[in-house]
Amino acid sequence: MYLPDKFLSELQKLEKLATGPTKVLITGGSGFLGQHLTVEFKRLGMNVAFTFVNCSELKVTGCGRYYMNLQDEVSIRNVVKEFKPNAVVHCAEARGPHVQDSDSAHHANVKGTMLLIEALIEERVPFLFIFISTDEVYKGATDCVSAQPCGESEELNVIDFMSSTRRPHVLHKMELEKYVSSHVRNHIIFRASNIYGYPCLEESSLQSTSKFSKIVASLKAGIQIELPNHLWRSPCLIDDAVTIITRAFILFIMSPEDGEVSYPRIYNLTSGHDLTTEYEMGKGMCRALGLSATLIVAKEAPVPDLEEPLHASEVNMHTNGSISRHARVAEEEIPTVVCLSNDNIREHLEIEPRTLEEGLRRTRFMIRAGDCEWLGSKIE
Repeated sequence: MYLPDKFLSELQKLEKLATGPTKVLITGGSGFLGQHLTVEFKRLGMNVAFTFVNCSELKVTGCGRYYMNLQDEVSIRNVVKEFKPNAVVHCAEARGPHVQDSDSAHHANVKGTMLLIEALIEERVPFLFIFISTDEVYKGATDCVSAQPCGESEELNVIDFMSSTRRPHVLHKMELEKYVSSHVRNHIIFRASNIYGYPCLEESSLQSTSKFSKIVASLKAGIQIELPNHLWRSPCLIDDAVTIITRAFILFIMSPEDGEVSYPRIYNLTSGHDLTTEYEMGKGMCRALGLSATLIVAKEAPVPDLEEPLHASEVNMHTNGSISRHARVAEEEIPTVVCLSNDNIREHLEIEPRTLEEGLRRTRFMIRAGDCEWLGSKIE
């Protein structure tokens, strides 16, 4: 259970839900966050459906399931037409070998999301669109000493879209934030940091796809794993991430239809307490679960090779057919330190997220309580 009972009782009293449960569509339902959200929205009494691409075996009791590929317009429109959701939590993101180049990644993520919104508008059913973005949209800082907590109104990262090809998903999130804000009247944006925790143990038939589970799987198999030790972030426990999203959802449906919006449109999805790297988190997880951390190796910041020949795709990104070496180096850069503020979470949602230490204890407890086969061995 994620949502505190006092918030659940508020939801159950809503007159807007008296005629039937709200229809919530979770895109990317086979992912780590998507699985947890699917189970929680169902627990709240919603009519829930989730989408998948490759994980056709995923089933959650009492929830609808639809194939939806962000690169396939027909599948997008079919889901919206058949389910007719009045709330969408958009977790889906196309990443992997099939979307390595900028054009296919942009088509899958940006154009696919725009098609989804277009299909929702065409159904002429009022809807809430919840978009999961990333903390990398912030400008951030270059070191921990000078880093200040980034509030939701903080300056965003200014990137040359024409010269950036290495981390397209960040550019796409920024583009979609602007699109959602300008084209969808009812929307909430969450800027997520590293979300960690235990796999979805309730009714989901699929193993977790989180970074955490992949780390554990590698360690169990005796495989050495490299984790970045130069990118500092503010992590968030999966329980808190789900609670933040569902609480913001409740505030929205409780608000008067024609009244002024009194809640923020953007929230940082973070604990706001800790600043750490994936390498340090990995070691902390090992300590919490009683695993050896000897196979975890620190991956330091890459040094750009200015003499490396330019790839053809990098040249084609420019209208003038050229790209500078300076831009080549700049495109590799992402914020070294992004320290997120949790002020909106605490003030508007009345939620106090857990610290990393508390979150790791919670993860250990839930794995023990669920007798989780994913870990492969009992935790004492």
